[in-house]
Amino acid sequence: MSASTSTQFSRAADSYNDEAIIQRQTAELLMTALPATHPTHTLEIGCGTGLLTRLLAKQFPEGIITAIDSAPGMISYCDNTHQDLTNVDWQFCSIENWSPLSPNDLTISNAALHWALPLNTALSAIHGSLHPGGQFRAVLMIAGTLNELHTSRTVVVPKLPPQETFHTTDSLTAALNSSPLEILSIDTHTLVSEFASARELLRSLRAQGLTGGPLSHGDRLLTRGELEEITAYYDRTYALPNGNIPATYEVALVAATRS
Repeated sequence: MSASTSTQFSRAADSYNDEAIIQRQTAELLMTALPATHPTHTLEIGCGTGLLTRLLAKQFPEGIITAIDSAPGMISYCDNTHQDLTNVDWQFCSIENWSPLSPNDLTISNAALHWALPLNTALSAIHGSLHPGGQFRAVLMIAGTLNELHTSRTVVVPKLPPQETFHTTDSLTAALNSSPLEILSIDTHTLVSEFASARELLRSLRAQGLTGGPLSHGDRLLTRGELEEITAYYDRTYALPNGNIPATYEVALVAATRS
C-alpha cells in the first residue's frame, strides 16, 4: 500500500465503519470459506476497523489472532474500540514487513490485498507467514469494480486514467500461480450497492479512504469541473427505475495453501 493510501485510510478510520457496506458482505463471504479445522494462530492482513476480526474472534475464541494494518489510524481505532477482544493483538505493520515469531495456521484478508502493489511481493510474504499445510483465504476487488464510475471517468476525461488497475481474474490467477502458494479455488462474486446519486457514492468512498492511491489517482488530480461532469454523466447514464444509481463490485474469493 502506498504512503498516500495509508494516510487516506488513517484519516477515514472514524467514518469507515458507517460506510463499509460491501466490506461487511465480503467479511461474511470469507467466514463461509474458512477451513474446517480451527486455527490456533491466525494472521489477518489489512484489518481496517476490525469488521472481519470481530467475526474471527467470535468463531475462534480459543485461538490467537494477530491483526495487522499499514494505516496507523486504523490500528488506533481498533485499540480503542475492540478492547473486549482479548484474544486479538493489533499491530501497525504491512504484510511485506511482517516477521512472524511462529508460523500461522491461517492467514486471511478482507478487501485489502488489491492495494498491495506488486501483489507478488505480498503473496511471497503470505507464504512465509504459514506453516506447511497452513491455509490462506482472501477477498480482493478485481477488474469490473466500480465499473460505472470508471466508465463515466473514461468518457469525460479519457486521457486521465488511474495509474493502476485492478487485477483481472486471469492476472490474479497468474500471480498466484507464480507464487509459492498452491491454489485451491478462486471464485468470483458480483456485489451491488445503491446510492441516491453519484455525488453520494463519491462521498461514501471518501469516508472509507478509498479515493487515494494509484487505483484512483491519474497523473494529476481531477478538477472540480471534471468531477461534476463525471457525476452528471453517471447519474444520467446509470439511473435505476427507483431513482438511485448502482455501484458494482467484482470480487474474487481466493483459497490457497502452503503445501
